[in-house]
Amino acid sequence: MSFYQRIKEYFLKSIFHIYIIILIGLSVYPLGNQIPTNDKFNHLIGFCVYIVLFKLAYPKMNSLFLLISGIGLGILIEIIQSFVPYRQTEFLDVVADTVGLIIGFVLIKLWNKFLYKLV
Repeated sequence: MSFYQRIKEYFLKSIFHIYIIILIGLSVYPLGNQIPTNDKFNHLIGFCVYIVLFKLAYPKMNSLFLLISGIGLGILIEIIQSFVPYRQTEFLDVVADTVGLIIGFVLIKLWNKFLYKLV
């Protein structure tokens, strides 16, 4: 593996791990008095980006493992939110997370098939 490939691999893995920290951080951040009207859309987009970054950082990782770990992260976030007084736990958030993961997979497949071999 060349030096540049190692740097690229390290960079992509770092971005992915930072993204996980941000995702978990935002999930426990207080919302204040506002109730987000697009909460499920935020979950969908957040986990769509998550799966794309995961696949970029770990291209040889089994797709089923990626899906299961993404759903596990969504469930973990909901469990964490159940202990945070100003956040709510909702099953539909995990559903939105799962839909986001699936959309991310589809986007990766379409990208690879029609545009450029991404991963």
